[in-house]
Amino acid sequence: MSRTGTAREKLKHALILLLQQKQFSEISTSEICRRAGTSRVTFYEWYDDKQALLDDFLADMLSSAKRRFSQLQAANNQNNDLVIAHYNLLDTILDLNLEYPDFSRYIQTTENEELYFKYYWHVLTEAEKFTLEYYRSMRLAFSPEEASSFLCTGLWGFIRASRKAGDSDHAIRKNAKKLLKGILTGNILIRP
Repeated sequence: MSRTGTAREKLKHALILLLQQKQFSEISTSEICRRAGTSRVTFYEWYDDKQALLDDFLADMLSSAKRRFSQLQAANNQNNDLVIAHYNLLDTILDLNLEYPDFSRYIQTTENEELYFKYYWHVLTEAEKFTLEYYRSMRLAFSPEEASSFLCTGLWGFIRASRKAGDSDHAIRKNAKKLLKGILTGNILIRP
């Protein structure tokens, strides 16, 4: 890894560690630099502010998610079935929680709503791109943006409520897929 790549990774890691102690809004650039063992000059070579650092971290997460989704699609959805594609998307999003457990823990709490909404916005943006691809040839009852917002918001709320209730990851996956299948096959989003 290059020296600059190492500095950027240290900064991202420092941000995650600091989230264990305080809310994102309370973390300063100076604290991030101290924790990362880098200077503010190095920080500002790469980022305009801590929001840009967070965006870079979220971009890493989404790159990982895109790779995972492609793998799932290739492995179990050669016919490009709409329901299976959504299952794969759901699995991808849930797998991010396993791949990034420290960060995922912080976005699940109400104390870090800014972080939660930033993450959700990134996921929703990608989900809208996904739905555009799959919904182009379908007769939707709603726009792709409305459909993806409905699905993402509903599933996101379902996942948060299930976690709060103490449901296992396995149970959340199983029940979310059942809910998703009912929505997608029940002609709620697609005109008969």
